[in-house]
Amino acid sequence: MAAPEEQAPLQEEEEPLDPVLEMQLCARGQVVRELRLSVDPNVVQKYEHVMCFKPDTPPLHVDEIATSWFGKVFDKRAEDDTTGIQIWAASLVMAYWIVDLAPELDGKRVCELGAGCGLPALATLAYSDAKQVVMTDVFEPTLENLRANVKRNGDNNSMASRAAVHCLDWTKPETYRIDPDVAVDQQFDVLLGCDLIYDNALVQPLINTIRALLPVGGTFYYVSGGKRFVFI
Repeated sequence: MAAPEEQAPLQEEEEPLDPVLEMQLCARGQVVRELRLSVDPNVVQKYEHVMCFKPDTPPLHVDEIATSWFGKVFDKRAEDDTTGIQIWAASLVMAYWIVDLAPELDGKRVCELGAGCGLPALATLAYSDAKQVVMTDVFEPTLENLRANVKRNGDNNSMASRAAVHCLDWTKPETYRIDPDVAVDQQFDVLLGCDLIYDNALVQPLINTIRALLPVGGTFYYVSGGKRFVFI
């Protein structure tokens, strides 16, 4: 019996769409392309979404990922929480909301909690002149995907120079400090969040995190179940 032929590793299919075609397709809705990767052994596939939330603006490129990790989706350990590797409906609602909120975000320091794929934060960078936007999560593949999404959109409204990705665990106050070189805890003018709670045990850690990162007079914009909430 002949030995089976050795299969070549899957390569990343990343041929960019023609910019004009991309804008035409984006104007009609959402474009999804499947990318098969061999670069990272933990990432099986990537799905790139090309989205427009505001007419006559460059589209946003947002990747979801499929991993080879076999743990629980809603795990008790924060570092094993895989909920951030996909785009949730609440983040789409938030992205549209940010288009309306954009003037209020200009010049502000913004932080997205449990950013996942980072769509609301990317929308903030694209549609406002926020001074800084920090995307936070804790699952390492999620953080790597956030960094990749920032890089993919880097030339859109100077995103790369205003964006940062940070590993923040709500249960570990030592991770609240975004910049380790700053002697005091950093705070933000605005916090963003989408469907952050799926376990009662997370309520108090989330409250602690908000209190640490949001000063008196700051604003927390939150979307849950398709409903929008503003906490001041």
